[in-house]
Amino acid sequence: MPRREPARLHLERLEERCQPAGTVSVVQVGGIVRLLGDAADNAVALEATGANDLTITGLAGTSISGPTSVSGVARVYFELGDGNDSATVEAPVPFDGQIVARASKGSDSFSIGNGQYNGSIVVLEGNGNDAIELQSGTFNGAIILWGNSGNDTLTVGSSSFARRFEFSGGHGADSVTLDSSTFADRVVLHTDDGNDLLTITSSSFSTFALFDLGSSNDKANLDTVTFPTGKPRSVILGNLGVDTITQTGVSGSLIVLGFFP
Repeated sequence: MPRREPARLHLERLEERCQPAGTVSVVQVGGIVRLLGDAADNAVALEATGANDLTITGLAGTSISGPTSVSGVARVYFELGDGNDSATVEAPVPFDGQIVARASKGSDSFSIGNGQYNGSIVVLEGNGNDAIELQSGTFNGAIILWGNSGNDTLTVGSSSFARRFEFSGGHGADSVTLDSSTFADRVVLHTDDGNDLLTITSSSFSTFALFDLGSSNDKANLDTVTFPTGKPRSVILGNLGVDTITQTGVSGSLIVLGFFP
């Protein structure tokens, strides 16, 4: 009986399935710096090295096209494209420029803190589940944060705010946490539609604050929070839905409307 040759095994290369990191282009015209991303998942880190100076680093394999060090910056724009993008800004040296971030279709995250910011900060969220974090910062300019559809998260911790603070969460189940922070100017916070969660701990407000949790079934937890006395009084609104609130160690004048005990 003739001997049969064993079958020879072959390895076939399959189509590459991994999602490569993208490229962020840095464009400066005068005092305006734009960070322009593509459709991939981009990640960048900025660090202030002077009042109007920044270094730019790509993270998680993201390539930087253009200068990685810029000076004379009056305003920096983040437009990182349609992927799940992330940006981190730190200011070990006080930064005087304005920061503007515009999210797009992906689930994006922006983290700003660890330093002093003398200019305003504007974040316009997109349609994904976006996250904004302001941690360990001294913020001397106005803060304007606008959400969109998606379940968005705002986390504020160990920070001080000298100017007005505005947040609008848009549609979706949003979560807002304000912890160990001080607010010297007006605070206006709208979470809009969706089952939202507001948590405020160990924080103080020096002037009028409005918290409007919108429709749906919302929850508010306040622990060790100080509001000013007298008029105008701060207000927290539950609106439509079965809303609940817990208060521990809350001092000052606060009007509570639309909540079940």
